[in-house]
Amino acid sequence: MTGKVLVKQGGRLLADLATGIPSNGIISVGSDASSTIRLENGSIAPEQFVIACDGGRLTLLARSDGSAINGEMLPAGSIRDIRPGDVVTAGDYSFIQESEERAAQLLAVDSAPAASPMNEDVFRVDRPQAFEGGLSEVLSNLRAEERFYFQIENGTPEPQRIHVEKEEMWLGWSQRGKCVLSVDTSDIAVPRAQIRKDWSGVVLYPLQTRGIWLDDQFLAKPHRLKNDDLFSLLTADGKKVSHDVVVRFHEPTALLVLNSILPKELPPPVPMESSIGLPLAVNTGSVAQVPAQPKEKFLLFGYFSIGEILILAAGTILTAIITFLVLVFF
Repeated sequence: MTGKVLVKQGGRLLADLATGIPSNGIISVGSDASSTIRLENGSIAPEQFVIACDGGRLTLLARSDGSAINGEMLPAGSIRDIRPGDVVTAGDYSFIQESEERAAQLLAVDSAPAASPMNEDVFRVDRPQAFEGGLSEVLSNLRAEERFYFQIENGTPEPQRIHVEKEEMWLGWSQRGKCVLSVDTSDIAVPRAQIRKDWSGVVLYPLQTRGIWLDDQFLAKPHRLKNDDLFSLLTADGKKVSHDVVVRFHEPTALLVLNSILPKELPPPVPMESSIGLPLAVNTGSVAQVPAQPKEKFLLFGYFSIGEILILAAGTILTAIITFLVLVFF
């Protein structure tokens, strides 16, 4: 552990929500039951933000709108480094990074009663998400637990979450006019798109040229979905795009963490002399010149040199003479 994340609400320290910072791992914050820090509050999204911890470096990934660092609002999909002294806010909650010693002092001084899970709107799910093995554990978590999913948002406090469980799903409108994402085509009266999952991700295939509205334009060809893609569907009667109901795509948290800790730039190329012991070029004092390469042999039929052809011909003639003499005299 490299310290703790302390949570305050309205200036009051919430001791039960103090969370250790792992050396390698993630801390998820939201109202979902699987969150490391669960805040069941109407202003907090199921996945509000995630903190990726990598050897003392903390990186915040905003999964939903409404989070801020030092007062700077972060739209969904933003990635920012968290430095000592930074204050992260979401709703009326604030989050600060403290050392183990400083956190112990603050928790000892604070005498506020612990939040009760039976009558308070703040909960803590003590579910460590530390990947002590580093990158390999992140990949393992991605394979074993994390899944792609869609959220159908229609203005209600609880958006409908649908995980991508199968390789093929269908998106459209039901008989009652509800937006539906299902593996069963009988659930959909008016289909608008097909969803396919393969080894490389999730792809959306529009069934009509003007059936899916994505990034301020109609989607005319298959589109590989990325995190926080937000799209709308043409209404069931085909008259307009329904912006009252939108579908948001989410990639697994571990995949975003993996992208955040991978190097953003490729390292410089390794000189050839350091890898195979030969110089790449001979320096003549002014212009580097590549050493001359040996000339390639001329090959007949792509396989034999002229000398090899002559040897084969001589051998064939000698064999024929010997065979003739044997047949005549013996």
